[in-house]
Amino acid sequence: MTRLVLSSLVVAAVFAAQPAFAIDSEGGYFVRGIGNEPCSVYESARRSHRDAEFEDWLAGYESAFNRWTSDVWDIETNGNFGNSLQWLDYYCSVHPVDSFGIAAQNLTIYLYPARQHQGASAALPQGGAGATRPPR
Repeated sequence: MTRLVLSSLVVAAVFAAQPAFAIDSEGGYFVRGIGNEPCSVYESARRSHRDAEFEDWLAGYESAFNRWTSDVWDIETNGNFGNSLQWLDYYCSVHPVDSFGIAAQNLTIYLYPARQHQGASAALPQGGAGATRPPR
């Protein structure tokens, strides 16, 4: 019961941080590209080492989340993208009919409590992570 309440609070916090104009009255939004594929397709791509398109889509999803969610510098905190993929592997094995976009959304809900809050002056994670600054 406590886990359900905590999960509900995390979900509420994540959605409260999102721009409301992008979500319809039922909490849905338009998803482009491979995010519409079912988790079973992602699992198959991972097994055959042909998951680059899924990885690219997820990187874009997380980058957009970082950009448009207040109080988030990096949703992954430690920059370990491999851990996120392993989390998705497990999630998709349990929910094969969910779309990859729903899996990514649930990943961000899972990662949100430990997000990195600091701004552009924060130390960047290792492994090719980067940052952008608006033009002056």
